[in-house]
Amino acid sequence: MVWKIGKRASGALSPAFGRPAPDFGRGDTERSDVGVRAATQSHDSTTNSSRTRLNLSMLQRSNRSNRSLFPAAVLLLAFALRLFRLTAQSFWYDEGFTVYFAKMPLGEQLAALQVVSPIPFHYLLVSGWMRLAGESPYVLRYLSVMGSVLAVGLCYRLGRELGGPRVGLLAALGLTLSPMHIYYAQEVRTYGWLSALMLASALLLQRVPRGLSWKETLALGIVQALTLLAHIYSAFTLLALNLLLLGIFLLRRGPWETIRPWLLANGISLLLTAPWFWAARQTAISTALYFRGTVPLPTLLWQMVQAFSVGEASPTLWQGALLFLALAVLALLVALWQRLEWPWRFALTGALAPVVGILLASLERTRYTSRYTIAALPFFFLLFAMSWHALWKRWRPVGAAYGLLLLLLFGYMGLGGYNQFYDPAFFRPDFRAVSGYIQEHGDPAQDGIVLVGGHFHPILRYFLGETFALYPMPDNIIHNVDDPLNYRDLATLNEAAAQHRRLWLVLWQRELADPAGMVLDQLVGHTLRHIVFGEFGEIDLLLFEMPQAGVTFDTDPTPQMPLAHEWPGRVALRGYTLEPGATVNRGQPLHLTLFWRALAEMDEDFFASVQLIGADGQLYAQADHIAYNDFYPSSQWRAGEELLDRYQLDLPSALPPGRYQLILVLYDRAGSRWLTPERREFVELVAGIEIK
Repeated sequence: MVWKIGKRASGALSPAFGRPAPDFGRGDTERSDVGVRAATQSHDSTTNSSRTRLNLSMLQRSNRSNRSLFPAAVLLLAFALRLFRLTAQSFWYDEGFTVYFAKMPLGEQLAALQVVSPIPFHYLLVSGWMRLAGESPYVLRYLSVMGSVLAVGLCYRLGRELGGPRVGLLAALGLTLSPMHIYYAQEVRTYGWLSALMLASALLLQRVPRGLSWKETLALGIVQALTLLAHIYSAFTLLALNLLLLGIFLLRRGPWETIRPWLLANGISLLLTAPWFWAARQTAISTALYFRGTVPLPTLLWQMVQAFSVGEASPTLWQGALLFLALAVLALLVALWQRLEWPWRFALTGALAPVVGILLASLERTRYTSRYTIAALPFFFLLFAMSWHALWKRWRPVGAAYGLLLLLLFGYMGLGGYNQFYDPAFFRPDFRAVSGYIQEHGDPAQDGIVLVGGHFHPILRYFLGETFALYPMPDNIIHNVDDPLNYRDLATLNEAAAQHRRLWLVLWQRELADPAGMVLDQLVGHTLRHIVFGEFGEIDLLLFEMPQAGVTFDTDPTPQMPLAHEWPGRVALRGYTLEPGATVNRGQPLHLTLFWRALAEMDEDFFASVQLIGADGQLYAQADHIAYNDFYPSSQWRAGEELLDRYQLDLPSALPPGRYQLILVLYDRAGSRWLTPERREFVELVAGIEIK
């Protein structure tokens, strides 16, 4: 019997080899046998091929499963690092500030935030979380941990879409290990969630050129709005990325199907945020938090590089900061080599926009702390990962070298993170310990607590509750460097002294509220000081007992000797007070208080020199310092402001007895003397001081 298979198979493609199958003729037994064997072999080959494809498919699924384990491992590491020692450090001022507003009823909260903070997102988020989970430090900081871990996951996703899984994984690992990112993940502030929202916005924005679905369009509009409401400086990055897209659309001239969803998303963002920012416009542009003057731009840039690399807790690890800077420069060169294709332009824009924006905003008055630039951090790690990947694909040795540098940077970042966790010199101010000491050694029935400055009273209220009376000086929830304490504010101290037998004095950032140390001077000079046993880092805690006869602090001091000397357009000297008087013993110090009035706002700082001149014209004693003090020099004085400036003139014990002259000389930082209208280089304060 002959198998008739050749004709049916003629012209058909062999599934195994992709060529026509052989044709076997009739009556040819040998060829028929060959045909049977060939058909059998073809069947076996097809079976083996199917098995091979099945094995490959299973291997690919296994590889995908293994690859999915790496992002999960990075996320688990990020979660563990951010939970580690979560409450080892005290709740501090910023966190107390957040809780203070989050506990308010919604309407009252929004009204208050319009006055003090133009970024309501995080306060509202914390408010809802507190009602759900409570307000212990662990619970509140856990919310920030979730936002930070979400940012790591979004960094991986963005990197994967820009450059592939390896790029996403390496960038996410960098963000996971970042000391800066870990630090703000353990703080009840907006910055962990700001990173997540910015990355979510970026993820959707980089999809715009291929076109957005209606769900993505709606999501982009909402997420961009939330990002702006999380921090006003996020506008730098969002504006830059959207301008980048606008440039692409203008160059390509469309298509309209792509432009329309993008415009709609930005319209949604504007609609959701414009009413709020209009209501809070004065707060959004306020400069009251920042000292007048500027920090040199190279100094600001170096501070940013340090924060991005080894964190703010490791200024001595300058090698890590230099390495971060070198990798950033190399990444820029690789981006140019890649002809600034879309992924590179996008990542570069995200990294540089916050940096450039803050530098521009700080040209006239520095408005910078490192956390304001945290949105740039993931983009730098994306650039590093993309650079390694591009070099590895083209030149393996160069890519390996870049990868080793990146691993070395991760090592320095680990050292920076260790400092954050274990070096007390870089811990947050320990308000928990201060509050605990007062609770242990204080008596709510007879003790009051005076706070200088008063802006940190929410954190003490968080720890102390309502058990002790607090007297913030000044009574402002936001510190204002343009309006330090003056003697009229001593009315608060008089109120506290009248109500309590003992006053605790808590000093923190007093250079902002009381740069002259007025409150401390008054308490030291008129009350009995008790010893406080305890170290609280940068917070000073003191205890004073009021005299039995009571005490009243002078809220309107007047000079002992009125004067009317002016340096036109600058400052006037209203008079002075001299202690112990015009007769003094050798070796006894002279205490001089000068009464200044600023005639106008000045661009320069001046120094005052108090000099003791003998009858022979020789200089025998001198006291010089910047007018008022370094924390509040004349370049920050307001027109019409009156200040008391103290000097101590130490008289040598070998000073010859006789009559001396006390004069005042003003000069600038260059040493040039300020002349009076009479063209004199000095002002005579006392014509005759008798030295015995």
